[in-house]
Amino acid sequence: MPNADAAVDVEAIDAAIASVLQAEATARAAVTRCAADADGRVRAARDRARAIAERAARRIARVHAVAQERLRTRLAEIERARSTLDQSTPALFATPDRLRDVIAQLATELTAEPP
Repeated sequence: MPNADAAVDVEAIDAAIASVLQAEATARAAVTRCAADADGRVRAARDRARAIAERAARRIARVHAVAQERLRTRLAEIERARSTLDQSTPALFATPDRLRDVIAQLATELTAEPP
């Protein structure tokens, strides 16, 4: 016949097991919540990184467009200046003989004694 002490022990053991099972269920729920929170944070970080990359790509495209337009403008200015120079410059170097004469004259001026 079982004694009263054995019944108390079974009840205590049952209570301890129930407590452990409850703690395990609580821990599993907490782990599940943490995993869901971590997944949300990872998704948010990826979304933020994607937004930053897209914004950077748009900015880079704008910088390229501005630089390209400035280059086109500057090249057009240079071409206009060259065209104007071509039209306004006398034919100093029209022939090889004339070029040689101009070079000789310049060399003389550069090497002559100052007055």
